[in-house]
Amino acid sequence: MHVISASQLSVSTRTSDKQLKTLLREHFSSLPRRIDRLAWQALLTAAPLTQHLVSSCGIYLAADYPSGDTMTGLLNSVCIQKLQPRPFEFVNSVSNAAGFYLAKQLDVQGPNLFISAGPQVWQQLLQLAYCDVQAKNCQQALLIVCRGNEQVQLQAVLVQNQHNQLLAADSFAQLSSGLTVTQLVLD
Repeated sequence: MHVISASQLSVSTRTSDKQLKTLLREHFSSLPRRIDRLAWQALLTAAPLTQHLVSSCGIYLAADYPSGDTMTGLLNSVCIQKLQPRPFEFVNSVSNAAGFYLAKQLDVQGPNLFISAGPQVWQQLLQLAYCDVQAKNCQQALLIVCRGNEQVQLQAVLVQNQHNQLLAADSFAQLSSGLTVTQLVLD
């Protein structure tokens, strides 16, 4: 496998969802409704890579946590206020919701997985993608890692099969070495 393209996004909590949507409109003619911040951020990170995507691309998303705002709202509603969760909170509390919205917006039909971002996250994502590529479940894999709370860092790489070999890398820096990485910093 080899890396085709890479992007990186840094977003502070001061950046509003409205600002994220405004930036996304530069890449997409229409946007999904009622998605959470994790999905907005992941979509903005993936946007520069869309020109290289094929329809059978798989999405492999990892994050330290599902959307913090959504989970906080859900827990406050259910546990503190003793209310039924709002549909938005409930649907987006499922960890794979962000991947679902990405696949729909990017118009890809490959495998779609969400995992918790542990210390070896890039190796894990690469192994999952490699297995699906070898099984012919997809031709490409979009790997996205989201880390942080106050200053969220998202990194994405698009990989494709080459010589049927697993790509060995421990970090985004290793994966994107030698590439021009699209970078966006939002304060």
